[in-house]
Amino acid sequence: MTNRLLQHRDSVNEFIKDRPSISSLSEGEWCKLKTLTELLGPLKTATDKLGGANYLTASVALPCLKKLLYDYKKDEEEDPLYVAKFKDELCKEIEVTKTNLENNMLIKTATALDPRFKKLKCIEQRSREAVWQHIISMIKLSLYNDSENENDDRQDMSTACRKRCYESSDDEAEDPNSASTPAAAALATATQAVTAYRAVGQLHDETMDPTSWWRAHQEEHPLLAAIARKHLCCPATSVPSERLFSKAGNVISTKRSSITADNANMLICLASWLLLLSAISFKQASLKWWTMV
Repeated sequence: MTNRLLQHRDSVNEFIKDRPSISSLSEGEWCKLKTLTELLGPLKTATDKLGGANYLTASVALPCLKKLLYDYKKDEEEDPLYVAKFKDELCKEIEVTKTNLENNMLIKTATALDPRFKKLKCIEQRSREAVWQHIISMIKLSLYNDSENENDDRQDMSTACRKRCYESSDDEAEDPNSASTPAAAALATATQAVTAYRAVGQLHDETMDPTSWWRAHQEEHPLLAAIARKHLCCPATSVPSERLFSKAGNVISTKRSSITADNANMLICLASWLLLLSAISFKQASLKWWTMV
């Protein structure tokens, strides 16, 4: 809104000039309004990114907050007093939100499994290794449970084979890290899977969809791909779902109380497709206009 006001500054001043009852903004107030608009620019960018519906956002939550803190803490010495106070209060709120997210292992796991942010620069260095150990533990538990289920399904196993599988020597019982135990084998496999993924170079394409990368590399990292699908499907905000509820409320109204579920789904999907087509057409028309100018 402030950006639109600045764009129509001359028109607003012309409108107010002939109306003495309306007080106009001074030159200093216009400058402050411009400064405020520039200050809110990074917040608008982060809001658009976190509220997107066409890409996954759980993994970009911590990097976005880290970027906001960087943008608002640079060049602090050159800022006027009111700008410095605004940045200080805003950074305090961002740090509180970032701290709460850093305590959420699901968000940190999704960030680690995003090939764009796998180095985890958005969290403290002393906490990074704990995230990878958590991923190793998840893979280990999955492998160990699969191994136990396979053993339970073998109904035709002989008594001698059962003894060899479930009975071990005293030394083996005292050493849980022995390579002969299923848990140790699962731990070794999980560690190798995480090490192989961490050896891959970090990507730098911010517009990339991480699920597309995992879809293309799931054969190379099958164990991590299964965990990535579960964590990267979580949105960082409820904006996409709220948009969907708003669209559904426009379709399913009191005048359409008898509409079937199939028809409602088709109408909601049709509205989304028409909105997407209109956005593409507007973008193409804008590009055509600029090439003609």
